[in-house]
Amino acid sequence: MAIAFRNESHFIGTHASPITVSEPSGTVQNDILVYLYIGQSNVSGITQPTGWTTIYTANSFTPVFTYRLAYVVRGASAPSLTWSGWASSPYFEVYVLSFSGCDTSNPIDSSAQVTSDSGTNPDPPSTTAVSSSAMALAVGINWSGSSAGDGWTPPTGYTLRTDNTPANDGAIATKLLSSSGAENPSAYSGYSGGNTDRWSATVTLAPAATSTTIPWLRF
Repeated sequence: MAIAFRNESHFIGTHASPITVSEPSGTVQNDILVYLYIGQSNVSGITQPTGWTTIYTANSFTPVFTYRLAYVVRGASAPSLTWSGWASSPYFEVYVLSFSGCDTSNPIDSSAQVTSDSGTNPDPPSTTAVSSSAMALAVGINWSGSSAGDGWTPPTGYTLRTDNTPANDGAIATKLLSSSGAENPSAYSGYSGGNTDRWSATVTLAPAATSTTIPWLRF
């Protein structure tokens, strides 16, 4: 069974602690969930959801924002999707995606990041997919957000999976690969201003192993 994108949920805006994001609809046991968290870096004491494995986390170049990319194998019930622990009402973006058909033992097939820098449109880096049928995720952030017109345009051949309201800072797009080896998504487009804080990553999800049944032979 090939990996398939199941659904997305998100929170975007300012909010006092805590915030809870709904699990993407249709998610079931053994699905893989991935979240991208973006928050103001001058906010301290933030507690991330428990039970998740971090892929990347850091502050941005200036810094202006803190980001985290993480995953979890969904159990019999929904995982924690609550962020808490801050004062006032800072700005956040949280995107949660769910996928079926992934390897539940080692879901991350490969990954690479472009560390935070000063630039324009996010340009996810090349990574080397191990599996010939992995699902690639192109992740991008620009703290100034997409332009006020049409929002983010994903890398060529990718499908945007996150909410794309104009001015959103983050985005995740996906592409089901047909071969292993280097996968280098093109840059996002949609930001038309000068250099500002950005970050990007490319992650491939590993497909579930296929089992082969050999029938017993009678002589």
